[in-house]
Amino acid sequence: RDCVVEGDSGALFYVARAITQLQLVFGLIPRLQGKGPAAVAVRDMCIRMRRESPVLSSTGACGAISRAILIDREADIVTPMMTQVTFEGLIDEVTGIKNGAVPYVAKDKRGEEALTSSSAASSSSRGGSTPLNSTDPFYKEFRDLPYNVASWRLAQYAREAQREYAGLSSKDISELKTFVKSLPNVMLLDRLSDIASAVTDKVKAGSFQLSDRMKLEQDIVETYDIEAAVTTIEELMFRGADVLDVLRLLVLLNECQQGLSRKHLDTLRGELLHTYGHQHLLTLNALEKAGFIRAASTSSRSSFKELRKALKLIGQEQEEAPGEHNPTDLSFLYKGYAPLSLRLVEAALKQTGWGQVAEVLPLLPGPHFDITQTLDAHGLPIERHTKQHLIAQQQGASEPPSTSPSAGGSVAPAPSAGTAAAAAAGSTPGSSTGGAAGQAGTSGLAAPQQQVLLPGGQQRQQGAGPEVVLVVFIGGVTFSEISGLRYLSSRPDSQHRFLVLTTKIVNGRTLLQSFVDPVTTQAASCIGLQAPS
Repeated sequence: RDCVVEGDSGALFYVARAITQLQLVFGLIPRLQGKGPAAVAVRDMCIRMRRESPVLSSTGACGAISRAILIDREADIVTPMMTQVTFEGLIDEVTGIKNGAVPYVAKDKRGEEALTSSSAASSSSRGGSTPLNSTDPFYKEFRDLPYNVASWRLAQYAREAQREYAGLSSKDISELKTFVKSLPNVMLLDRLSDIASAVTDKVKAGSFQLSDRMKLEQDIVETYDIEAAVTTIEELMFRGADVLDVLRLLVLLNECQQGLSRKHLDTLRGELLHTYGHQHLLTLNALEKAGFIRAASTSSRSSFKELRKALKLIGQEQEEAPGEHNPTDLSFLYKGYAPLSLRLVEAALKQTGWGQVAEVLPLLPGPHFDITQTLDAHGLPIERHTKQHLIAQQQGASEPPSTSPSAGGSVAPAPSAGTAAAAAAGSTPGSSTGGAAGQAGTSGLAAPQQQVLLPGGQQRQQGAGPEVVLVVFIGGVTFSEISGLRYLSSRPDSQHRFLVLTTKIVNGRTLLQSFVDPVTTQAASCIGLQAPS
């Protein structure tokens, strides 16, 4: 909201400063790629900060991180509007994961206390929360799995623990000692089972079934029967569904249709204001200013259909036995939808840069780029298009003159002040979501071997392990997208290891909540309406 509505680019400055600080600690990131207007702004700030740094301006050697891929959230609004179905993602959708923890009150086995909204509020007021990270071996195993698979495996573990406990009377001393040593894991399993049960109960208690919602989202993404989608959104309003849930579907429909017809837009706007109050006119105005809700142009073509086909956003859902999970594509993250942002990451990692995807990239907001940070013949810092840099090296040509990453000459905008919003989120398979940047960055180094030349022109040691890639999500990232990066790096043929830097961990609700003006919430409380949580 700060960037696209208020025009405050302060957060972008802090993202650029975070990237620059990583370069000061782990060495120069030679190759910068990205898509979207915010990505271009951050790139330009990084270039300026490099030239102003005495350390970075005098080096062209590759550091621990080989490249950075900058993804502007504005280029992919569809993904956060979809319902996450991974174990970690669905917990965030239902209860919210804040600072790596979920509000949780342990069940009193004498009097069951579940994670209802009231108990969550009471736990929050008492400061009660449970950390969710990879120090818990069960959560480490389940976090990236589809929720139904994780629940099935969780139930299997629980039954095994119950059988172990039931057979204690027949065990000898050594077996009892072994069981006692495993008690901490049993307690972790019990805690995770309680959280999963509470999430399941809350999903079942919803007025709109999760399966129905996901089917509607899939129909919208596949642009199937738009009239039925509009009718369903209206029915949700009439049932009194949460305004954020309605706005989430409305924004998803808008993005997939490249704008709504004037008839549908006026109808849905009017129904929403009549149902939830005219104070939400501020919310709608903010969403329209950001371009999340708009009227379709009569001359515009449906570019999302072309993107969906070119990027293969819709995949075939695999039929697997209960508890089995052997995905072959990113589409398992959203029940058949592959995140557009991760398809962009996959395209950027190709040896040819963006590859054939470059033909459809202009259909997304903002320009895309692929530049190499290096030194000229005089040892001064320059930035060149990676393709041009490769051709010059292959032909053994002399250093060409410095070229700007953008067509209009060198761009070095002055950074604006603002609120800090850069936070590191973890990367590798099985690692914790937060605080893994330093460890993953250094782990890619090994004993010196033979020097080889990477596509960016930088020197890198052969046998040093997978290439470390920094993926920067400007505007937020979902837990499912992080799970997708773990999946990409865990594939047998993968040669990359990912770090994630983002301004915030988001889902559809939290992203849209930032567009709800505080005055709207206060007005709803004053007139006795329930404010969005």
